[in-house]
Amino acid sequence: MRIVFAFFSTLALLAGCNSAHQASVNLEGGVRVSLTVSGMFSVQSDWRRTLTVEHRGEIISRELFEDTGWWRGSNLYLAEAGLFVLDEGQDGCIAFRLDPMRFDDKAARCHQRRQMLTNEQTSERDENTVSFVYPGMRYLGRFAETTDDRARVEFISAGEAPEIKLSDPL
Repeated sequence: MRIVFAFFSTLALLAGCNSAHQASVNLEGGVRVSLTVSGMFSVQSDWRRTLTVEHRGEIISRELFEDTGWWRGSNLYLAEAGLFVLDEGQDGCIAFRLDPMRFDDKAARCHQRRQMLTNEQTSERDENTVSFVYPGMRYLGRFAETTDDRARVEFISAGEAPEIKLSDPL
């Protein structure tokens, strides 16, 4: 019986290993941002993650730091015209620009922009698109893991749920 249980447990782990799930959001100006998660071999929901940005027929993509249980979602912000920032929490920030379309690591600097606020303070705001974590930035929403096996990642817009403060970068 133990062998049968071990066999089926191994099959369950392997079944999620190559599964890929994607969440996308269409933003103003024809920008589409997607986060794809692909299962890793593990006993918990660990993911290889890829960020993809599409605009005017151009596509850029970047592999993100693998999630081995630390990932609590990724907040998406508009910092200024053409500069978007994806806050990864512990893994810091990734920035991208639209004209020309490129990743801009120098502009990310989330540790310099963050305010010291608690989650309670961020959830009390009236206007859910003005960021309380990053002064001068607009909160667009967040990519988050779900418990739904059919769609393991989703995008939750600023209109659906308030901004949450993610863990500080390591």
